[in-house]
Amino acid sequence: MSRKLFRLIFGTYLSLSAGVGIVSASDSIEFSGTIALEPRWFWDQSLFGSDSRNKGLSNSVFVMPEVDAKLSESTSVRLVGFYRYDETDRDRTRGDVREAYLVHYRPTPLGELEMRVGLGRVFWGATESHHLIDIVNQTDLVENPNEEFKLGQPMFHVTLSTESGIFELFGLPFHRQRTFPGPTGRLGFPFEIDTDGVLYEHDEEERHFDVAFRYSHTFGYLDVGISGFVGTNREPIFVPNFGLDFPLSFSPLYTQISQTSIDLRLQHSGWLLKFEGSRRTGALNRLGIEEDYSAFVGGFEYSYFSLFGTVVDMTLVTEWSFDERRERATTRFDNDLFVASRFSFNDFQGTTVTASVLLGNDNDSAIASLEFSRRVSESVSVALELVLLNQIAADDVLFPLKNDSYLEVGLTYGF
Repeated sequence: MSRKLFRLIFGTYLSLSAGVGIVSASDSIEFSGTIALEPRWFWDQSLFGSDSRNKGLSNSVFVMPEVDAKLSESTSVRLVGFYRYDETDRDRTRGDVREAYLVHYRPTPLGELEMRVGLGRVFWGATESHHLIDIVNQTDLVENPNEEFKLGQPMFHVTLSTESGIFELFGLPFHRQRTFPGPTGRLGFPFEIDTDGVLYEHDEEERHFDVAFRYSHTFGYLDVGISGFVGTNREPIFVPNFGLDFPLSFSPLYTQISQTSIDLRLQHSGWLLKFEGSRRTGALNRLGIEEDYSAFVGGFEYSYFSLFGTVVDMTLVTEWSFDERRERATTRFDNDLFVASRFSFNDFQGTTVTASVLLGNDNDSAIASLEFSRRVSESVSVALELVLLNQIAADDVLFPLKNDSYLEVGLTYGF
């Protein structure tokens, strides 16, 4: 985390804490957290990159402590730290603050008002394969290429919960850069990324004040969300640094964009229909040309309960992602079909198994995965993730990862 960001977060946090009273020993404080060992095994040599991207076992461990403190009946504090050590990728070895915010509740004539300030994480969306509209938090790509992991975002977050729906307003005073695997790490790019030479379209650079809003409500079986964002794009494109020493490096460039979106969930009788759609302006496409575009992801889930007379439940998932830029899209979800099957064994150990495949409709790409999780005891669990990337077409944005199939076995202790 940069010094600028550190001063911004904790300067605001301390000033607000002083206004409500610092927590005393008699107040409620809860400590918890996670420690996990996550070795990954790569059985192929990397398609691109240095000789240090060898096949074999790559060991990694992380710790994520959490503190929740109640300052008063209406005010509380949450802190979530994170530190990972990776033996092969120095850019994956780092510490971070995932969450550090003060939250205050207050009843009003209109409804319950929640005011939150600090470093937070929020989620927008309805679908499983691709979180198209989830734009507030930056992606922590060095953690996993599935884009599920997010960095904490400095924010002022106001929520008003009424009988007519939930209204949210976000003030986002600082932009966080996306993280990337280093030159010695697997699942990385075929070129060096110069994060120290980051570029911004706006003169205020990372200090541009972004704004976002969201409205959500439930109408019978239907959940509806409408959201918008104006500010610095969370997804960069890469600009070559010509004239510098070889090998050639690229700097991330973040432009100013606006996004409007809608997400829907309709659940009834074992069926769950899902949809996310967005319209984005100001973004650059894969060719580095500004192009406004629309995109969507939609599909369904259907659950079979007590499969074949057993306690096992099976859920089938099908989703289609489409980006009207097609071959000019900057993500892998340009025109793809996602199919998955999830088995929940409903046992004391909470055993689940999920198998999925992402198929390219415009090329021959196919990405398959298998996930398994099970509790060993009340505080220890084991998880397995097998990702097969061998069938990726040459024109796919993920082609550099063609030889980066891996097996990860995680052993987690919660306290």
